[in-house]
Amino acid sequence: MQFWAAGQGVNAGIHNHATDTFCEIHVCLVNGSGKGGMHYLSSSKEAYDPLTTLDSTFKQLPLPAFYEHGPLWDIDAQNKPVVRSNGTVVYPWHKWQAGIDTSWNQSFDIWVVFEFNNRMSALPFTSASTQRFIPNMFNVFFAILLICIQSELLRELDYFEKGHLN
Repeated sequence: MQFWAAGQGVNAGIHNHATDTFCEIHVCLVNGSGKGGMHYLSSSKEAYDPLTTLDSTFKQLPLPAFYEHGPLWDIDAQNKPVVRSNGTVVYPWHKWQAGIDTSWNQSFDIWVVFEFNNRMSALPFTSASTQRFIPNMFNVFFAILLICIQSELLRELDYFEKGHLN
């Protein structure tokens, strides 16, 4: 699990997990501009060249706060991640791209990345293949976590405001 933050317009790094054996999902905690989220190429077969691949080539999937994207990795006929012979998971090139909102001087996207074993990533079979936002237990967990953190920070602030400084 990794926590990330990025200011407006920041590209958090384009990658395709060519050397990674895990699957990952990103859960947005704060979408500062309302426009940040995952940007990815349509297929793992699409080539990426940092000098010639335009940003407009990437599909955009904005993520509201407390939402996550579905799997971006390739999925086989058994609804399991496609794995190369060396054990790495097949992904299209993708990145978190923070949005831009010109009505703010600065805002931040904050998200958490969950990396998990690809053998635990089989998906249930469904009759429809649609990509949509689906709140899940991660959202509940993070909502509770953020409330606890905020509560603790407020308690500490109150403690110091009452003159209990060392």
